[in-house]
Amino acid sequence: YYAIIKFADTDGSELVEWTQSDAINQGEFTNHITAICQGTNLELWVNNVFLTSVTDDAFSSGNISLSATTFNSTEAEVSFDNLQISKAE
Repeated sequence: YYAIIKFADTDGSELVEWTQSDAINQGEFTNHITAICQGTNLELWVNNVFLTSVTDDAFSSGNISLSATTFNSTEAEVSFDNLQISKAE
């Protein structure tokens, strides 16, 4: 599943609701995530597959957050590496 959630302080609001996608690998597999934040446009890609886009003009700059959950009581171990942030052209 994926979502785009905007946080102002500790208050979160879903810009894109949690949605299932077969493009997201489960288990002990790698996923390549691309988030494009350019102006008011936000896009999310996983494994070179476009998942969603949304427009939001609440912030002109900010921080990023990556998270993972299992949506149930089982544990999950997730690691993120090779994070690159670059200015959009």
